Amino acid sequence: MKIYYKVRESTLLDLLSRAYKLEALEDGGVDNWSGYIDSCDDFLRTYCKDNGIDPKLVDEGALGFYDVAESDLRNFEEI
Repeated sequence: MKIYYKVRESTLLDLLSRAYKLEALEDGGVDNWSGYIDSCDDFLRTYCKDNGIDPKLVDEGALGFYDVAESDLRNFEEI
């Protein structure tokens, strides 16, 4: 069963534009940049701190961007 969510147009446009930009950067090899992983981990640790989640989960590889997206999905209204 597919679930659909109500999303404001501005939010959807922001999400899509960020996804396209990230895809372009990764396709261009930016994922090989030495600071890339550190930046991603810093973002995830800050997310954990702000949301009462143990940041060790990031270091253990048990929490990633998909998990953050899944958690934030609760902010959208299901239709």
